[in-house]
Amino acid sequence: MESSLQTNLAYLIVIGSLALFVLVAAVLLFFILYQKRVLKGIQEKRTLENKYQKELLYHSIETQEEERKRIAADLHDDIGGKLSAIIMMLKRLQIAQPANKTLLKDCQDSLQETLDSTRNISHNLMPPALETIGLIKVLERLTKNLNNPKFKLTVSYPKEVRFGAKIELALYRILQELINNTLKYSKANKATITFLIDQDNWVMRYADNGIGYSHDDESMGMGLRNIKSRVEMIQGSLHFFSRKNEANGLEIKLLKNDL
Repeated sequence: MESSLQTNLAYLIVIGSLALFVLVAAVLLFFILYQKRVLKGIQEKRTLENKYQKELLYHSIETQEEERKRIAADLHDDIGGKLSAIIMMLKRLQIAQPANKTLLKDCQDSLQETLDSTRNISHNLMPPALETIGLIKVLERLTKNLNNPKFKLTVSYPKEVRFGAKIELALYRILQELINNTLKYSKANKATITFLIDQDNWVMRYADNGIGYSHDDESMGMGLRNIKSRVEMIQGSLHFFSRKNEANGLEIKLLKNDL
């Protein structure tokens, strides 16, 4: 009888131990699954937040471009047109009032300089030739305006190529930012823009021989962040390089099939 009770007790202890083990395993499994769900939820939230932030940034860039286009048109068509009309009136006054010829000529020259500056600002905001003659030709014109005894910009390419309108505008804005950084901060005396074909990719490479700069995410300024965003918008890949006083810049790769 006592042996039977001991057997039953041992049996109950085993069953209880197994039940406790199963319960503990179930709790641990539930905890692990719960943690995975929580982590997955956090990751999904971060992904959505990043996507939302990117969409906001892309929308902001597109809005900026629309606003630049509008301001450029107003400067060129409205203010530029009125300045041209005033210059014509001054020319007529020169003929009608030869006694004031010198004063009128000075006014005319000053207004012409203002008109030229207005057109330059308008073209920088939204170069009208970009849509008609394309990025390569616009860049070649830019080199003529920028080159001087202290700084030289060159453009090279294996063959003339036209990209899509959005891609050309994005590349132009990127190059504007890079050239501006070179002129302001790099202490470089030369820079190069190179287009080349690498297997299935078009590559645009910009480099100067300045002092270099940091391009990690923490120290990256707003201008370089905008460059990264514009590259993402046109579905390109971006690679920075920096070798002090040798070659500092970036490479952007674009799939030829996407152009």
